[in-house]
Amino acid sequence: MKNRLILSFVVALMMSVGMSQITLAAHAVRHHGTGNLKQTWGVDFDSGTFNTIDASTEDMDFDAVSSNHRYLAPVGGALLAKIGMAKPSYATCAAKSLKTTSINVKNFPTGTWFCLKTGGGRLVRFRVNSVHSDPGPIALTYTTWE
Repeated sequence: MKNRLILSFVVALMMSVGMSQITLAAHAVRHHGTGNLKQTWGVDFDSGTFNTIDASTEDMDFDAVSSNHRYLAPVGGALLAKIGMAKPSYATCAAKSLKTTSINVKNFPTGTWFCLKTGGGRLVRFRVNSVHSDPGPIALTYTTWE
């Protein structure tokens, strides 16, 4: 009886680990890294390209209207949400209500995390590492999932 109980526990544990690995594999990382997004330029998170020359591939622009009005703007069908200071998981980003609304960089501190859904349908989390004064860039750390 004792051996059966131990065997049942081991099988249940192995199945649980196996299911966890399947879940993780479904959300493999496509790209990750850091980059400096220049003011008035865009980033293509699907390819991991900052300051793109092809606006049709961009997922987010760093728009500048004036020194007080500089925005992270989702473009090309992308959707964006500010998360806060806690690093979001894939599940957090998948569950978050994402919008087409631009966000003024003055409305969040350095270290803020965001979720974005690219025009290609991939989820991204990114952190604002620093915002340089006008006309400087914004530094990001990001992960794009498959």
